[in-house]
Amino acid sequence: MLLASLTLSGFCWALPMRYSTASPHHHFEALFYIGVALTVFSMLLLWLHRLAGDRLIAALSIAALSIAALLIFTFSALRMSQLNDSNQTAELAELREAAVADFEVIRNATDGKAILITAMPSLLRFLNKWEGIYYYLSGSLILYGHQTVSTEHSLDFIVTGARADGLASLTPQNRTMFLYEWNDYHRHITEAIENADEPQIRSDFFDVYLNRNNLIYVKDGCGRNDIYSSFFLAVFPVDESDLPVGSRQRGFQNLDFNFQGNGIRHADGRCIAIVLLPDYDIDRISTGQFSRGAVGETQRLWEGEIFPSNPLINVTMERINETIAQAGAPQIRSHFDVYLNDDELIYVKDDCGMGDTAAPFFLAAFPVNEIDLPVESRQRGFQNLGFNFQRNGIRQSDERCVALVQLPGYDIARIHTGQYTQPTDGPTQHIWEGEFRLREMSR
Repeated sequence: MLLASLTLSGFCWALPMRYSTASPHHHFEALFYIGVALTVFSMLLLWLHRLAGDRLIAALSIAALSIAALLIFTFSALRMSQLNDSNQTAELAELREAAVADFEVIRNATDGKAILITAMPSLLRFLNKWEGIYYYLSGSLILYGHQTVSTEHSLDFIVTGARADGLASLTPQNRTMFLYEWNDYHRHITEAIENADEPQIRSDFFDVYLNRNNLIYVKDGCGRNDIYSSFFLAVFPVDESDLPVGSRQRGFQNLDFNFQGNGIRHADGRCIAIVLLPDYDIDRISTGQFSRGAVGETQRLWEGEIFPSNPLINVTMERINETIAQAGAPQIRSHFDVYLNDDELIYVKDDCGMGDTAAPFFLAAFPVNEIDLPVESRQRGFQNLGFNFQRNGIRQSDERCVALVQLPGYDIARIHTGQYTQPTDGPTQHIWEGEFRLREMSR
């Protein structure tokens, strides 16, 4: 009986260990709960039986303690289930299982070639400690993204968790890790940076470009200190119901990452990291880098915001300057010169400082016929198109600020615009204002 208990009880281990590929709670002791407990208690009771000489008492004691051993095991299994049955653990288990399947596909496609690996942040710690990666990619030269990549490595492929939007993957069926030809991937990212003309965020650390559904972080003259600190990335949707369930309470999706997981460090000193954005409509992106102090406090090294709905996103400076030239003389000359080009208003300021763009802009469009106004605007007689510079403008490298607003499609009689401040203890104050007439209003 004791031998059978020791042998068969190991099968019960499967219950608390069913998350063994994902959970940090590996409850190895459960293997011994039933068999060892029964063995120890049975030996103890046999010894007591010899002392007491009462077989009935010994048998009842063995039964009671056997039930106790089973209860201990059951309680432990339930406790492990409570620790493991969380959305985070279940998602991580699914993610890692998908990664295993993805690497099988990648192994078949690479055939022992030189590979650069930049892993997803959630998989990075797992993959770096997972010896199976060397099994799946045996015979390949494996480099990680934080290592310096030079022409000496003659890379053939890149395996990355950041899908390159607009570039076909060699493993399109994969879910977590994607394989690209190295030359194609490198060319695609380089062209995306060059075609963007101006970054959406400039900082002393990284410049950030928005290219389709990718955020690209670029730093020239990049040192180890520049990539040591983690990156924060918060994506705010237009409709919060598009967020994953776990993110809806805070109102944004957290896509924080580190350079080791998403970046490539080139021998010429340029560091590039790429992140694939969610496919829902995005209202705002907040990103930067942060460091943690000795006692856990967080310090932001740099930060910035991107508004994907900004009409000047990914519009070249050459095209913007051509549009301004086509508009002719400005309709308003003030802190900002205001140009009218067809159905667009263009605000331009040379020698533009941060203070010039901090205050919000007001913009009132008065129609020829008030019936053309949206219902909610008819009572006041104009449509409020106020905006702030972050959502509608860009700062050119020559310290020129440009903002663009699309006007409504109805006939407009008059435009009134400017900038204002709203003191906490007083009425609104106009910093500057101006207006111009397009047509006569109907009476």
